[in-house]
Amino acid sequence: MLFYTLLDASYTRALLVLDLEGTLYYASLGNDERKLIFQMKTDFTRYNKKKNYGNVQLKKNIDNGKMLTTIELYRSLVENPGSSDISKIKFKMINGTELQYKVWDYLLQKTEPSKTTTYGNIAKYLQMSTFSSRAVGNACGANRIALVVPCHRVLGHTGEITGYKWGIGIKEEILKREKQSTLSKK
Repeated sequence: MLFYTLLDASYTRALLVLDLEGTLYYASLGNDERKLIFQMKTDFTRYNKKKNYGNVQLKKNIDNGKMLTTIELYRSLVENPGSSDISKIKFKMINGTELQYKVWDYLLQKTEPSKTTTYGNIAKYLQMSTFSSRAVGNACGANRIALVVPCHRVLGHTGEITGYKWGIGIKEEILKREKQSTLSKK
């Protein structure tokens, strides 16, 4: 069984889906609680049809110590994305194509706080054609574990901040906070 909770941060809300072991399956950002819940339910209905996970029940009830630990780690990540240790957050990606997993793995392995890359650079690294930037962008848009899988670090080919599943304003804020956290470490 999976459980969800909403947490408030200084610039956004986050909706998290976890299991009893505190493993994070889903994290979305935004300020409209109804939209966050609706999107979560839509996504999990689609996951069940696609992968046949069985009857995934989402319950809003978080009172387990392991779950609370993950929630606090995620809260810290939202507030201080450049100084939080993502490796402490157990997570499991339950949706995605082979290409999407390759893009997400690249982001998890090859990017670091306050350093950005471009859709084209990722396509090139993955030995895709130079016209595959859009496919990389679609993979970023399919990510359902905000911040943990750092799609916010991907920019357009000229370095401009482009689309983000949870809104460009949130992407800008995350990048700003990562930079501030990294600078304050020095």
